[in-house]
Amino acid sequence: MSGSSGRNYTIDVSDDGIAVARVRRRPDLDTNAGAEDAQEMVAAILVLAASGVDALVLDLIDAPPIAGPRTMASLESLLRGWADGGGRVVVTIGASAVQRLQMEFLVTTVGSPAVRVMGSVDPAVAWLGLRA
Repeated sequence: MSGSSGRNYTIDVSDDGIAVARVRRRPDLDTNAGAEDAQEMVAAILVLAASGVDALVLDLIDAPPIAGPRTMASLESLLRGWADGGGRVVVTIGASAVQRLQMEFLVTTVGSPAVRVMGSVDPAVAWLGLRA
């Protein structure tokens, strides 16, 4: 497994070629810092897409329950870029109803059958693995 990390995220790529990007809450980071970290993470993930990784779990289970407009724009560019490149993405979400609404809206906006929202990582990896 290879990977990279930032202040509030980690990115790991398994031997079977599935990338898992995990975002976690960092109460010490303000909204601006969180948005900057989202942009940094998106850039790192898109490098993976260019290197041949075609399956991604974006794990937001431990992320802040509400994403601001800059973070949402970064995530939209990630999902569009990944899907437009032929990759598949599952966004996993926590218990927050607002997070669910935001991510389902985002996936609907992207409009690709290769992008889904699920409630946990294991089914996401299984879905991506079936299509690898």
